[in-house]
Amino acid sequence: MALINCPDCGQPISSLAPTCISCGRPMIANDAAAQEPAATPAEKPAPVPAVAPTDTELDANGWVLWRGDKQFGPMSGHEIAGYFKSKMVTATDTVTGPCWPEHVVAMEAANLLQTPAPPALATDPSRPAPGNRAPAIYVYTKEPASGGNLMIALWLLLLFAVQILAIAIDHSKPVNSIPELFASSVMHYLAIALLCFAVIGVLGKALQGEFPSAAGPLLAMTLVYGVLLTSAFLMPAPQSLDAVSATQTEQGKPINFDNSNGRKDWYGFARTYEDKRDWQGLLAVTNQWAASEPDNADVWFNQGLAYSGLGQHERALEAEQKSARIEPNHAAIWINIGNSYLSLNRYAESEVASRKALDLDSNLAIAWNNLGAALAGEGKHDEAMADYQHAIAVDPNYATAWENVGNQYYRRKQYPEALDAYQRTLTLDPSNQKASVGIANVQEMQRLGNH
Repeated sequence: MALINCPDCGQPISSLAPTCISCGRPMIANDAAAQEPAATPAEKPAPVPAVAPTDTELDANGWVLWRGDKQFGPMSGHEIAGYFKSKMVTATDTVTGPCWPEHVVAMEAANLLQTPAPPALATDPSRPAPGNRAPAIYVYTKEPASGGNLMIALWLLLLFAVQILAIAIDHSKPVNSIPELFASSVMHYLAIALLCFAVIGVLGKALQGEFPSAAGPLLAMTLVYGVLLTSAFLMPAPQSLDAVSATQTEQGKPINFDNSNGRKDWYGFARTYEDKRDWQGLLAVTNQWAASEPDNADVWFNQGLAYSGLGQHERALEAEQKSARIEPNHAAIWINIGNSYLSLNRYAESEVASRKALDLDSNLAIAWNNLGAALAGEGKHDEAMADYQHAIAVDPNYATAWENVGNQYYRRKQYPEALDAYQRTLTLDPSNQKASVGIANVQEMQRLGNH
């Protein structure tokens, strides 16, 4: 029991004694006090629940991640969110920050930070598993910074430029125009981009439970283009005509392209033989080319050139018509068809083919010249003259058109004009024998008094 001092004599007595044993003073007040209930201590105020932080509070550097008696930080709220996103936080961890002075358990913190919930920790949180060291800080932001968007856009643009370069240096199929190069590049680029984003997206969703940011697919695209360009640059060069033995060429034996160590550059072979005007060699190339690429219009186009050079115009026409069926909107094919019809004196059909070429491209001097020749063969000389002059208007240096203009003037007995046209022809093409003969004929007619 407790002892108290008597208010009168000051002697110690029991707090339950009715009177003081020393002076006899009644202890009624103490008795009443003893019967009063003890005052209740002041209750501790209830903690204020944590709320989601503002952007300003996330930018502050007073955030700490607690794991038992270990702490990671201080850092920004974005970095704390990065820990949650990278699954380096467990359910027993806690977080404090500028707006969370009290420890907030990880599950609640994840909800307030709008990040994935952390997994449960199987071991004592105060004793991290072996090798579980503090990871490097991963900075997480809710929205990419404008600088990040710019870098992504520039990187995508660079990869598209690489795509164009890769197609430009791939000589397995030539590109006929800049729009064709651009269109082909766009198709390849979209195919690679969609494939990379789809594969990385599915893997990220399967392994991490969420779709990754653009960094993963961009890295995959970069690797794809690295392999693509490396293969383009490191692939052995196509076999050239110099690789074919001289004996093989002289004897006219078929060339065995299967002995090539690189790609079969059919276009390169075709151009080589065409430049040498070796029509038999060009025919051999196109025959083997057709076996591997029968649906390529250029195969039959080049075979038509070979047959025309050999004077086999019926076969040339057959090959050119195959080319036109595969690629009907190629003006050069219709020009060659018109030439073959001219060689076969099938003028009406040559006129149709030449007009088809001009429908596709009205700025082709050779097509206007061929149309004039076809009309002249049909006896429509005035129309032919107009078309020859149209060819010259398109290309003033087109010697053949000047020769045909000279022929029309000579037929009309306009000898001075014919002489001027023939002389212009020889200026542009000194080897043109027909113009030389035309000049001689005009001079003879003038000598005979025909002016």
